[in-house]
Amino acid sequence: MTITHDNVMNLIRTLAEKNIPISANTMEYVIPGNDTTTKYLPKKCIEFYLLVLRLLIYDMTRYGASFAELVNALRHYEIIYEGGALGLLVDYKQSELDNNIQQLRDEYQTDLDLLLDLETCIRREQNA
Repeated sequence: MTITHDNVMNLIRTLAEKNIPISANTMEYVIPGNDTTTKYLPKKCIEFYLLVLRLLIYDMTRYGASFAELVNALRHYEIIYEGGALGLLVDYKQSELDNNIQQLRDEYQTDLDLLLDLETCIRREQNA
C-alpha cells in the first residue's frame, strides 16, 4: 500500500479546515533567475521526488511519527508540489533543512534504494 497525492492533499486541506497551520510560502523558496549557484530540483525529477515524499509520509504514519513531524513533511511536500505545478525552480535543499526532512528520512524512511535512485536522477539532470 502507498499513499497517493490526493491522500496527501486531502490531509493538508483537513488540517487547514481545523485551523492547524501547515501552509508554507512556496515563494520563499523560489530561486531567482540569475542565481546559478543554488541547486534546484530538476523538473524531470519532481514526480519521483514527490513519490519518495509520499512514501516517507506513509512510513511516518506507520511508525508513529509525532504530529509536528508529520506537519513538517506535509509542508515540504506542499512546497515541492506547488513549485512544480507553477513551473518554479525551488530551493528544495533549504526546504529540507527548514522542515528537518533528513532527520525524518533517517528515522522513518525504509526504502533506501529509492533514495539512491532519486539522488542519481537529480545529479544526472543537474549535470545535463
